[in-house]
Amino acid sequence: MDGDGAPVPGVHVWVSGTDMGTVSNRQGPFDLKVPAAHCNLEMFFSHISYNPVSKKIECRAKDYAITLSGKTFELDEVQVYALSAERIILNSIPNLEKNYQVDSVNYTMFARVTEQIEGEPLLIE
Repeated sequence: MDGDGAPVPGVHVWVSGTDMGTVSNRQGPFDLKVPAAHCNLEMFFSHISYNPVSKKIECRAKDYAITLSGKTFELDEVQVYALSAERIILNSIPNLEKNYQVDSVNYTMFARVTEQIEGEPLLIE
């Protein structure tokens, strides 16, 4: 659950040093059967939006209530500026030959066109 007690779906749960793991379902719970031989190992809980949590596996415990605290991200500053349509066109003109074929080209095309006259199909090839 998160800090407000709401369930957190998609939490990755795994036991350290093993290949045992699972993911919490849409309602937050998960089911992971850990053999007694793995008692006292660490169980880890992680989600992209929350800080990871570890908890020592208790041999007799059946249920765990884990609370995840939100993770904050610091992003670099982003500057956005707009160009007028005129400026965009003027900037693109020097690059026309690199990005588009500007020579004339002849294509041979074969097509079948069907028209209808007074509701009757008429085939034009």
